[in-house]
Amino acid sequence: MFWFNSKARGARVGVPERVVSVNGSSPLSLLEEDPFSSESSKILFDGMDELRRCGASVDLDLPQLVIVGQQSAGKSSLLRSLTDIPFPVGDGLCTRFATRIISRRSAPDTADEVKISIEPGDSELREMGEPFNPHVPSITAEVFKSIFEQAGEHMGIASKDGPLKKRKNFSSDVLRIELLGPNRSHFGILDVPGIFHTITNTVTKEDMRRVDAMVTSHMKKPENVIICVAPATDNLANQQIFEMAKEHAESSRVVGVFTKCDMAPHPKSIVRIVRDNKEIALHNGWFVVQNLPEHSTLDQEAEEKATFRQDPWIEIPAKQRGTAELKKFLANTLSSRIRKAFPEVQKRLKGLLADEHQKLKDLGEERPTSDRRRQYLLKILGRYQELARDSLTAPERLPSDAMKLRGMTRKAMQDFADRMELSGHLHDFINIDLVNDDVNIETAPLYKEIRNQTDVNRGEELAGMTNPAVMKPLFAKQTSKWESFGQAYLEGVIEMSSKVSLRILDHVSEEMTIPEHTKRELKNAILEFEVSSRHVATRRIHEYCHKNKTSMMVTTNNLFGQKVKQAQTDRFMKAVTRYRAINPPENFLPALMDGDNPKLAAKFRDVALGWVIVDMPSMAKLFEEIHPRATRNTEDEIHDLLKAYYEIALEAFKGHVISEIVEEFLKDPKGPVLGLSDEYVLSLDEEQIDILGSEDETVIATRNKATADVKRLEEAMKIAGNTWKKSMLVER
Repeated sequence: MFWFNSKARGARVGVPERVVSVNGSSPLSLLEEDPFSSESSKILFDGMDELRRCGASVDLDLPQLVIVGQQSAGKSSLLRSLTDIPFPVGDGLCTRFATRIISRRSAPDTADEVKISIEPGDSELREMGEPFNPHVPSITAEVFKSIFEQAGEHMGIASKDGPLKKRKNFSSDVLRIELLGPNRSHFGILDVPGIFHTITNTVTKEDMRRVDAMVTSHMKKPENVIICVAPATDNLANQQIFEMAKEHAESSRVVGVFTKCDMAPHPKSIVRIVRDNKEIALHNGWFVVQNLPEHSTLDQEAEEKATFRQDPWIEIPAKQRGTAELKKFLANTLSSRIRKAFPEVQKRLKGLLADEHQKLKDLGEERPTSDRRRQYLLKILGRYQELARDSLTAPERLPSDAMKLRGMTRKAMQDFADRMELSGHLHDFINIDLVNDDVNIETAPLYKEIRNQTDVNRGEELAGMTNPAVMKPLFAKQTSKWESFGQAYLEGVIEMSSKVSLRILDHVSEEMTIPEHTKRELKNAILEFEVSSRHVATRRIHEYCHKNKTSMMVTTNNLFGQKVKQAQTDRFMKAVTRYRAINPPENFLPALMDGDNPKLAAKFRDVALGWVIVDMPSMAKLFEEIHPRATRNTEDEIHDLLKAYYEIALEAFKGHVISEIVEEFLKDPKGPVLGLSDEYVLSLDEEQIDILGSEDETVIATRNKATADVKRLEEAMKIAGNTWKKSMLVER
């Protein structure tokens, strides 16, 4: 946006004062009623311009005047009249980028000054190349044309003779022309490229779209005052700019200007539109101006007065006729909007600054050194360790049930124990109580295996003797499923542990906004810990089972003897029960039970029913039940010894796998659950620390942008605060 200055000095009544223009030729009429004549208004004007120069327009909607129209609508000529800058008329280059003119009054007796620069477009703040600030002692038509050409080249706009396919026809950058002088008024206006009717050799469809988008974006900003320019020489229905303004800008922000009124073929139509304000009704109404030829030395104000005092122009109210009245209206509008907008600007800046500070806080501290990166990793893994330990010891403190590893492993442990009890043996052991009832010893798989092992391991022992050599292979056979069962239990716990560990890391990553590459590397570390710990735990299960099968069978557990004795007792009682079933007591005492004394006989019968009576003739029968044959006794003895030893060994195996292998796996400081620790970070070399603890490129870019935004917004806050404070002090 450009600020513009024009103030009347002492002059004869009714005769407008003129000063020599910047280019030293055509005179410039000054505003007789300058809205920026008060010191307070000047301060606010300068403050708003400072805000724009510091880049605040990227974040804020700052009040400005924006002149828009179609190509050849007379915008350049109007700008020449408003700014005393010799805008080229009919030269396409001036329409390739926006131009902001700032006019400002300087101290009395100071020389006129011109400052030229390029601002990044409002849509983006980016690093500019070499600064564009050519020395301009004065602005003549030739100098101004040269400035435009140099600015276009600096913005990357190819010359008209350059290759079309490489040509950049338009730029969002803004050429800034700042005019300072003791006879200028504070004023500013932004000229944007004119919109096109059709595609040409030098204007593509994409160019048309970009220009329309640029114009539309300025129309949409609620603080912009849109000056819609239409040539009086053309049908108003052909002026697309008014349709765009109607769609994208409130009527209260739009003002219409008819240019080239001295050449209007139907002046009465123009007068009717301006006077009645109905055909295209605008809240701020319409103005009519006259365009002088490019190299004319005529007085603009005098020529306009001469034209607009004639019929039918005289029907238009005087305050809507001529460039001077338009300039006065625009200056008043700009001054009013700046004063009204300033408090909201300060409020908005405060909110934006708070947002950027929060963004930097969310990004965490910058980590430019290895030490800072190491501290960052220690902080991450400190939080991870807290949750990982809670997953084993204090699940009630965890934020998610999916992290409660101890409960999962307890269920897995019970499932393992139950499975070992039910299916851990290769062959079922015999239930002595069911022998000869539901169990046939001759076909029982375990007894078959006992007989097989007895045969294949036969030594020098006599028939009927128990061969100790059969115990070890039988035990190895019965425990052959232990390793696979133990490994399955271990694998289940490993899977649970890894999933929980990764869930915890995901939670910490979200909680602490960990960079994706750091999260990815830490996940890889967990998986590496898993592989290493799995290998160790698997080897330990294998070694235990191998040793269990191959080592000497020995136990000091008193339960072994008790179990064997209990089995022998059960077998003896089962044999006696079988004998009694064949030889009931009543077979031995018929005389007593059927004697002359019925009462005594009944009582005796009741007592005798619990007896087992053996007389000498039946002794052999009892012995046969107890010892059916020598090999059977040997098989029973082997079975009972094997069962007793197996049960004791089973408890030892379950306890070892649960406590010494799985639990050690869970608590392994280099396992998947607890492996991510301070020790892990301290074990990394500097290169690994730099890779793991560095920030993502996107984070670095976001931080740099946020830091730059904070710097810009803090500067803007300072400017806004000082400006408002100075303005208030002046008004007291």
